Amino acid sequence: MSSKVRFQVFAQAFMVALGVMAAAGAGAEESSPAVSVDAAVFSSYLWRGQVLNDEAALQPALTVSKSGLSINLWHSMDLTSRADAKGDFSEMDLTLAYGRSFDAVGINGGLAYYTFPGPGKGAQGIEAFLSLSAAVPASPAVAVYYGFNGLQGVYASLSLGHSFSFSEKYGLALGVTAGYGTDKYNKLYFGVDENRMNDVTASATFSAGVTDALTVKPILQYTVLVDDKIADGGTAIYGDDSKFAGGIALSYSL
Repeated sequence: MSSKVRFQVFAQAFMVALGVMAAAGAGAEESSPAVSVDAAVFSSYLWRGQVLNDEAALQPALTVSKSGLSINLWHSMDLTSRADAKGDFSEMDLTLAYGRSFDAVGINGGLAYYTFPGPGKGAQGIEAFLSLSAAVPASPAVAVYYGFNGLQGVYASLSLGHSFSFSEKYGLALGVTAGYGTDKYNKLYFGVDENRMNDVTASATFSAGVTDALTVKPILQYTVLVDDKIADGGTAIYGDDSKFAGGIALSYSL
């Protein structure tokens, strides 16, 4: 898929999602969609235990949401000469989601469209996902992702977390996630044709409100592949079976 065609696909999906949001909110109280612009720089790009880039990456994002519907356009750009991709987007993702809360239970589902224009040489795929969360101590949440149209298998995760508020402007969020992959998923990402535990990932995010609209977030991450076979596959394919990464993110609400 050429860059021009890829851009047209993203643009068309973006406009369709905005139209759906407008229709959903037509009968509700008049209000504008919430828009946020984010930009993060990480020392490494970590995802589900996989070290997709062991060097610096820039990851900007745009999110538009209204009446429970949201659309997110996310990119990752390599900042080094890794794979001759310096300054190029190695990944572009488009996610459409809808979420609702019922008392202490939240439900969220949608589709995520992944494209890899850089070292992935035009690879792409889609995941359908569904998550449930509970507004109780430790904030437990479970999520299931089903890959198709270029992706395969099921990835499921269980996460726990807690947030601390120091003032109106400053806070700290701690979280840990454990992931599990089915045989098809593990074969695609690790070359292991078996159902196996994948990763445990921990994170700490400090947030500082600079203004009412702008927030700065220093972030620390650590991920490790916990199953021996998955770890061997991760080392062979991605170069590491564990990794520590740090970064800083800016979030601006329009």
